[in-house]
Amino acid sequence: MRRWLGIACSLYSWLLVLYPRSLRDRYGAEMRGVLREQLTDRGSCGAAARAFVEPFTIGLPARVRSEVPAAAPLALCASSAVFYGLLFVLHDSAPLDAFMRKWLGVHCP
Repeated sequence: MRRWLGIACSLYSWLLVLYPRSLRDRYGAEMRGVLREQLTDRGSCGAAARAFVEPFTIGLPARVRSEVPAAAPLALCASSAVFYGLLFVLHDSAPLDAFMRKWLGVHCP
């Protein structure tokens, strides 16, 4: 029983990474303690199941919302690189033709 409890608590500690850092730093130890208490006192599979589902239903969406401002500039940079790459290939397809001929065995028309 103790081994199972240790494995469950370790797994839950890893799942806390899905929560935003501020929430994890402030309440992470308390959340782990509550899970250990629930598993020890009640031995309830229902309580453990809810605890293991919450990082995906509550923590991950909260983390994504908190990191959206960082995602927008990255998406802009990535799409700009793809756009300028396509413009380069459309302007001069010789480098692409050489690549496709050498590595893929295909000739561009």
